[in-house]
Amino acid sequence: MKVVQYILLSFCILFIQQNIYAENNFRLPEKIFSTQNQQYISLDELLSQLKSADIVLIGEQHNQNTHHLAEEQLLKKSEDIRKNGSVILEMINADQQSAISEVQQWLNNGGKTGVRNLENKINWQHSWNWQDYGNIVHYLLKNQAVVLAGLPNKQQIANAQNFIPQGKKSSADEVRAALLEMMMQHIQHGNPQLFVNQQQFKDNYMAQQLLNAPKPAYLIAGAVHTAKNIGVPLFLQDADYQGKVLVIILTADNGETLHSDLADIVWYLPKNE
Repeated sequence: MKVVQYILLSFCILFIQQNIYAENNFRLPEKIFSTQNQQYISLDELLSQLKSADIVLIGEQHNQNTHHLAEEQLLKKSEDIRKNGSVILEMINADQQSAISEVQQWLNNGGKTGVRNLENKINWQHSWNWQDYGNIVHYLLKNQAVVLAGLPNKQQIANAQNFIPQGKKSSADEVRAALLEMMMQHIQHGNPQLFVNQQQFKDNYMAQQLLNAPKPAYLIAGAVHTAKNIGVPLFLQDADYQGKVLVIILTADNGETLHSDLADIVWYLPKNE
């Protein structure tokens, strides 16, 4: 009985927390740090930097409500900048692209659907909590900027256990060693090296999507994918991309400082209790 009461209490706390954020109209703390200038900047100053960027990578922690709220805020405030561009989501696989494109075209032609019904229309994967991403996806699909898959098909990922990057920067020993150490800390079963190969296969796919997508192109993905020193930016460098790339990482405000080798901009946000 106590276990049931604890679960119900935890659910109520999460529900109340999410509604507090919503009622406050996303009034998140503007603790935004520029690693290049080594100083805090305002949200308006960040938006000014977005105007000159061709590719923007936004790295999140998937289970943090404040990260999703910050992403929604950035996307809404940059809507005019992005109207001829694209947004790529890690949460969408390539085999969902046709459904995503059809629904986006339908919504842009006057179709209407609520957040709840949208989940089934686009074949949303239940491994990603719809409660976390529903509002963002609903908003994006009503926009002109095209929404694109950030991951290959699941079978392609499963078959990529032997993938080795060909680029000099992405295949560097220190990069793969850092990813291996990370996988060894978090993977309980299986060969961590195979997970490294699959991780970089995903990074390579995301980079190709960004290169081919209408600009400006935004990517929303996990912070490991977007990190400048181990993720997608290395594949962009290996492709000799010459446009301006801006990397934003959303992270918990726990007193730790992220350096310029990880991101250009760090937005420190409250952590879920």
